[in-house]
Amino acid sequence: MIETLLTLNILTIVALGIVLTYFNRRQARALEEGSRTLESWFFFNIKRHRESVSERNLVPDPLAWIKTQAREGLGEEFQSLTLRRALQPLAALEFIAPDGRQVVISPNPERVIRQAARSTGRNGKQAGLSQAFEETPLLLNRAKARSIQRSLANAGDYFDLEAAQVGKALGVNWGQPESLWFYVVPN
Repeated sequence: MIETLLTLNILTIVALGIVLTYFNRRQARALEEGSRTLESWFFFNIKRHRESVSERNLVPDPLAWIKTQAREGLGEEFQSLTLRRALQPLAALEFIAPDGRQVVISPNPERVIRQAARSTGRNGKQAGLSQAFEETPLLLNRAKARSIQRSLANAGDYFDLEAAQVGKALGVNWGQPESLWFYVVPN
C-alpha cells in the first residue's frame, strides 16, 4: 500500500513537472514574441523620428561642427579651419589651421589611408588618388598625429545625420557614416 502511494506521488510530481514545463515554455514564447513586438515598435518610432529630423538642416555651419567635434573628441581648439582639399576616393577632407596643423576627417581608419598612399606611390594612378598624393600625402607626420573616432556612441544621437550633411556640404559623399575618424597632425 505504501509503495503504491509512493509511486502515485512520484508519478504525480513527474506529471506536474511535465505540465509546468509545457506551460512555462508557452509563456516564454509569448513573452519573447511580446518583446520582439515592443522592440520593433520602438525602433519604428525612432526611425520615424530620425527621418523627420533628417529632413531638417541639422548643421547650418559645417566648419563649426567640425571644430566642435575636434574639440570634444581630442581637446584641440581651432580658431579657424580652411578646407584644403576633398579626396573623394578616400572620402576624406583635409583642413589646414592657421598655425599649420593639418586636420583630416574620414570614415576610414589610418591604416586604410596609409595603404592608399603606398599603393598610389607604387602603382601610379589608382582610383584617382595619385594626383591627390602628389601634392602632399595625408597624415604626412603621422607619428605625432592624434586621432579619435567619433560615432553615435560618443557624439550624439544624430551624429550620422549631421556627418552626412557636413560631408555633402563640403563635397564628400560619406552617406550616413557609422563613425568618422578625426586626425590632427602638428606642423
